[in-house]
Amino acid sequence: MKKLLFAACLLLTFGLSAQDMGTKYIGGTIGFGSTKAKADGAEASTNWSVSPEFGYFVAENLAVGIRLGIDGASQGDNSSSGFGADVYARKFFSASDAFRLFVGANVGYATSKNTTTVGGVEFDSKENHLSAFLDLGATYDLSEKWTLIGRLGTLGFSSVSDPDNDKAGSTNFGLNVNTFGNPFQVGLYYKF
Repeated sequence: MKKLLFAACLLLTFGLSAQDMGTKYIGGTIGFGSTKAKADGAEASTNWSVSPEFGYFVAENLAVGIRLGIDGASQGDNSSSGFGADVYARKFFSASDAFRLFVGANVGYATSKNTTTVGGVEFDSKENHLSAFLDLGATYDLSEKWTLIGRLGTLGFSSVSDPDNDKAGSTNFGLNVNTFGNPFQVGLYYKF
């Protein structure tokens, strides 16, 4: 009986707080990293990313949005850069007035260019990335206008192809859950 009562209280708690239909938000994530190996002759590597995002609550606790992704990396004479976008729908479940969990459905496309130098000769390659995945995340309202958001894991499909070579590429299907680390991402949103 205690378990049944606890489950009923939990379900009621999840229904108490709602995101208002018509609320818009902007935000995203930025990242930077640099690695230097201790080995003699090792070159430092640097990577960065910027992911602005815009979303809109089309119904109570249901948001749709678009996220852009711009990134780059370099190590010595080698570099890569990419650009992409994905659209999503997120269903939110309130655990308290400030804390919510969400499940999202995402579809994305990105393109990247890699430049590799071997023996003084520069080689360029391009890749196209398609993805479709579900993600699990949580939000916490810092104030009426500011929200902290984190993504805890993904389940989905991705495909990488080379537009210049039909025989190159790969596909991946998998579950990736990690509470802190890859793919854990944290962002900040402003609601208006």
